[in-house]
Amino acid sequence: MLYEDASAMMEALDGRRVRRCAAAARAEDAQRGIAGDVARPTRTNVPAPTGEADMIDIEHIAQETGRVPLALHACCGPCSLEPVASLRDEGFEPVILWDNPNIQPIAEHDLRLATLLTWADIAGIAVVRCERGAGSGVNSALTPAEGRERWERVVAPHGFDRVPRCRACYTIRLDAACRVARELGFSYVSTTLAVSPYQLFEDCTEILERLAAANGLTPIVRDWRPLYPKATTESRELGMYRQNYCGCRFSAAEATIERHERRDERKAARRAR
Repeated sequence: MLYEDASAMMEALDGRRVRRCAAAARAEDAQRGIAGDVARPTRTNVPAPTGEADMIDIEHIAQETGRVPLALHACCGPCSLEPVASLRDEGFEPVILWDNPNIQPIAEHDLRLATLLTWADIAGIAVVRCERGAGSGVNSALTPAEGRERWERVVAPHGFDRVPRCRACYTIRLDAACRVARELGFSYVSTTLAVSPYQLFEDCTEILERLAAANGLTPIVRDWRPLYPKATTESRELGMYRQNYCGCRFSAAEATIERHERRDERKAARRAR
């Protein structure tokens, strides 16, 4: 079926995507005969905003872990696995900052957040939602609704022009993370966006370095792309939900087109034999 635009396609896919993920998870768990090492999150068990809370105590984290606290902007659970392990090996203790108003639809956003929270709880990693009113006690961030409105105003106009769209998206997400990191008293900041080979690594690095400097932070830049296959394997073994597009409706449409193109190429290759 053809859709008039990316928004229409996302609306059509929303319910089917969540039902498909839930059905696949149940089938895999039934085949293994266990619930899995990490409980599979659903749309119904995402922690709801509970109002403002006390801000995180990074001095306590440093004393308790013996490591240097680092604010780690995270885009999802699977992409956080190797950066967290790598940073801990270097002597940092990552505290995950979540600010991803690009993820659409909202059900997909909530599913990815639930996956991250479930894994982080087991791994002993603190998570701060960089959204005012989401229970993290931060004041320098936008509310979830304001964040989505800003994304539509700043990023969406670029449409399918990927490089400026992704640069604008990196900017608003990392800007929020850096401002919150400064508010919470961190000295170091990094992002899990650097683990995916599908991201614009150089652009993301340049934006992180610029925004970190503007907020008096030291950016920790690492090329985790070689670890992506390992993260993929590990996240599957843990039974984590794995998305098949970056986050926004435009990336979803692009990913669908690319999958169809690869399928057509495979069919053509088989016919040519």
